[in-house]
Amino acid sequence: MEDLGLIDPKWINEDIKNILKNLDTTKEGLSTSEAEKRIAKYGYNELPSVKKESNFKKFINQFKNNLIIVLLLAGILSVAIGNLKDSVVIFLVIVVNGVMGFLQEYRADKAIEVLKAMVQSKVIVIRDGTKKEIPSRELVPGDIIHIEDGDKLSATVRLIEAINLQIDESSLTGESFPVSKSVDLKSEEGYSNTAFMGTVVTRGRGTGVVILTGKDSPIGKISSLISMEERGSTPLEKNIDILGKKLGMLSVGISSVLFIMVLVRGILASMPIRDALIESALTAISLAVATIPEGLPIVVLVTLALGTQILAKNNAIVRKLAAVEALGTTTFICTDKTGTLTINRMSVVSAFINNKFLEPNEVDPKKHEMFFKIGELCNNAHLKTEGDKLEIIGDPVEGALKVFAKNRNYHHHRVERIKENPFDSEKMMMSVLIEENGKRTTYIKGAPRVIISRSKNILIEGKVKSLSEADKEGILVKNREYAAQGLRALALGYKEGDSEEDIVFVGLAFFKDPLRTEVKDAIALCKKAGIKVAMITGDQKETGLSIAREAGILGKEGLTLSGKELDEMPKEKFAAIVKDVVVYYRASPFHKVKIVETLKEVGEVVAVTGDGVNDAPALKMADIGVSMGLIGTDVAREASNMVLMDDNFNTIVTAIREGRRIYDNIRKFLRYQLSTNIGAIMLMFTAIMTGAPLPLLPVQILWVNIIMDGPPAVTLSMEPLHGALMEKPPRKKNAPILTSPLYLSMFIAGIAMGLGTYILFTNIGGSLDYARTAAFTLFVTYQLVNVLNCRSFDQSIFKINFFENKGLLLAISISFLLQIAVVYVPFLQGFFHTVPLALNDWLIIIPSAFTVLVVDEVRKYFIRS
Repeated sequence: MEDLGLIDPKWINEDIKNILKNLDTTKEGLSTSEAEKRIAKYGYNELPSVKKESNFKKFINQFKNNLIIVLLLAGILSVAIGNLKDSVVIFLVIVVNGVMGFLQEYRADKAIEVLKAMVQSKVIVIRDGTKKEIPSRELVPGDIIHIEDGDKLSATVRLIEAINLQIDESSLTGESFPVSKSVDLKSEEGYSNTAFMGTVVTRGRGTGVVILTGKDSPIGKISSLISMEERGSTPLEKNIDILGKKLGMLSVGISSVLFIMVLVRGILASMPIRDALIESALTAISLAVATIPEGLPIVVLVTLALGTQILAKNNAIVRKLAAVEALGTTTFICTDKTGTLTINRMSVVSAFINNKFLEPNEVDPKKHEMFFKIGELCNNAHLKTEGDKLEIIGDPVEGALKVFAKNRNYHHHRVERIKENPFDSEKMMMSVLIEENGKRTTYIKGAPRVIISRSKNILIEGKVKSLSEADKEGILVKNREYAAQGLRALALGYKEGDSEEDIVFVGLAFFKDPLRTEVKDAIALCKKAGIKVAMITGDQKETGLSIAREAGILGKEGLTLSGKELDEMPKEKFAAIVKDVVVYYRASPFHKVKIVETLKEVGEVVAVTGDGVNDAPALKMADIGVSMGLIGTDVAREASNMVLMDDNFNTIVTAIREGRRIYDNIRKFLRYQLSTNIGAIMLMFTAIMTGAPLPLLPVQILWVNIIMDGPPAVTLSMEPLHGALMEKPPRKKNAPILTSPLYLSMFIAGIAMGLGTYILFTNIGGSLDYARTAAFTLFVTYQLVNVLNCRSFDQSIFKINFFENKGLLLAISISFLLQIAVVYVPFLQGFFHTVPLALNDWLIIIPSAFTVLVVDEVRKYFIRS
């Protein structure tokens, strides 16, 4: 941790008496009143939160949209010419859009607050001379706290007492193995007398004085750096913004041209200037409204929000709505091993007992009692059961021995532990002296080469036999073969009396953090979907490669790279091979940043997983940062787009599938909405160019675009996955959301609907209001038929399960009933300028509307052909 550099050396180099004096405290702790004063001085023990926008600013931001700005101008122009009813509808649409957008962002923020509440902790502290449990946020410098195995440090402390204390600092340093702690003033490890906020006790217990809290701790300083960074837009946001600008420019351009054309025509026809201006403005407003898909922002928000709800049910919380779609464009996933690909729990997967290798189901407490006895007694872990959940408190390897015994109904009765020689990195072993029935025995476990080298005998079928040097070498050779498979080994033995020499060797236990059962299928699906997966682990080479092969990440092809090799490799050379590297071993979070940065430079859309404080920069840098909900730190969660509540790689793949479905459905909506706009433009342009009156008024076009298109479009966004979306390669990062084939389909449908409506409008006869009502109703009915076309780009509507999307059928029915109300309810007639239609009119309108279905079925046929 020498490179961390985030703590003043005085906290490490000063004598503990001076530390207590400087903090104005004692080993008996603070009084409650003094603690309250220090909270006022130092603040609560909380990490600095990312500076967030106020709710008011979030609401205002909903209107910073090109489409909404053009619509706002249309509303102002309507007021200017005295067309108040139309302006009311336009402004109402704008407000509804803003409220819906704000509510979606607000709900997303609330979901993260719920997540934070889930990880709040308590701590044992000495206050007023007695032990108390208080919320960790109330800790202050000078508090005396107790820590023991399983605790997560709630503040940075200088140790006063450390008994067999080991702490997992991987969340702060990336170091895979627990670090031994002591109260010594000087040691080779500069921070051995200090325990840091956010780290986890894996063994032993201790007492410490709080020296740094919240933003002043190392984890708080890193959090502050991360919170100041800004995240760029996701692919969907960029695409929608570009599309909005284009449509806004198109709207202004078309409206301006038509305004001039109609004004000139009116003046040439000797129309009074005021009347000519009003007619020109009305035409311009109508075309502006017709060109803009006002429902686009709302439907995109609703579609993404529905996606977040689906993901939440699948153990993922999305922090930014558009991140769901962006994950669907991912081309490369950089994943951690432990807890993401594996279950994050060590398990005994094999054993060497009675001079032979056994499978787990062959190990029996009755036949191999000494093996279980040593594993139970020479062990400081304990198991905690809450309902159906079994939690290991302490070292994960020792916990695995406990679980292995528990699953075989073995439990040794309580005995007196006389002495413990804790595990240390020099001896590579641990022993306990136990007195049982008046007899003392030393039970030992440790590294195989150490235990075997100290062994004189071996226990075989309950009998002690001599262990020769050749026998020892044979066992070690077998051990190395298992280590090459990525297994971790632990040797067990005993010695009568108080001694660690001339051990009776009992056996070997082999451990592995097993692969999650669903991971292999998820990796295979990624490959089928054209997504590359690389595993980044701090483990040794053999362990990393073994898991990668088992998961299907590493096959005949694919490169592997160590952290050291990555450090020594020139940037240009790494950039040339980075796409082909599938396993990084002995890698740190700092290597992860370099990997993500290089992948982005060569054009990949990168999703990266992380849980530690030092993972935060990589999470922030990635296109999609995915943090862990179970073992992740607050800093990692704040830096990420999405939080996995089950820490499961399969959830990432589920999110990718959902992201692709969402994007596909947004394209369906765009096709549906824009074909409506093209139809409206075609209708209005044709009428103006032929000298006919306006077939639709602005308020009628708004009704079509918002009310009639709204419910069907929203339910279209719920359309299930059609075709083989997960068997296609990801979209290119900068690919437009709309392609030439989509444009062609929109123009074909739009022209069919626009010309069909124009023909009815000019030939039905009757008054202008009557002809407009018939044209208005036909145009609406066209939309309700066309939405069925848009369920699939190339599959016939007759090949898709008609009732698969029941919400869509319900929306079509409701929209049709609303249109009937607009035509026949007197109050609505006045608002929308409609008159009642006769039954004969409906016999013309409904068959005419289905012509758009016939036209699109012909188009689909030619595409399939």
